Amino acid sequence: MSTDFIALFDISSSEITVESLCVWMIAHPQFAATLIERYREAWRVKSWTIEESALFGPGGFVVRFRSRTLEIYHMMRFSTFTGDVSSREEMRNASLTLADVAGSPRAIYTHELMPYKGEGLDEIEADLRVRIGPPAKTFQELHHAEYYGPRAWYVDTFEDLRTI
Repeated sequence: MSTDFIALFDISSSEITVESLCVWMIAHPQFAATLIERYREAWRVKSWTIEESALFGPGGFVVRFRSRTLEIYHMMRFSTFTGDVSSREEMRNASLTLADVAGSPRAIYTHELMPYKGEGLDEIEADLRVRIGPPAKTFQELHHAEYYGPRAWYVDTFEDLRTI
């Protein structure tokens, strides 16, 4: 199955809006420069733009706002994220930056078709545990999981990236 990557974040900062994040993205293109450059030609959107409650950006990014959750879609295949270490580290570093902007201490990674319910990562995680099963403990486990079964999602606390 070929599905794309999503990351979910809590929105803990009351100051983050689709407008303020758009301004931030334009001012900080380095947050995902390598990813944007790699996927630039495969994506029609060439600059950050707002459409309703979503932010569309260059290089395959879409950011959707919900009341307490920020969802980042990227056109990178989820299997590329799970199986290719350098691609995963680029996405994790971009995700860490966005987590910090949103005020989220962690992210949930999965594929774009994963059915999840709830607002905020606590509710989403509880829902996934009940309906899908436990999260993967490692990226290798995530890579080998069935798309709608146990370990098809991962909770990243960024501990290894924050200690660098």
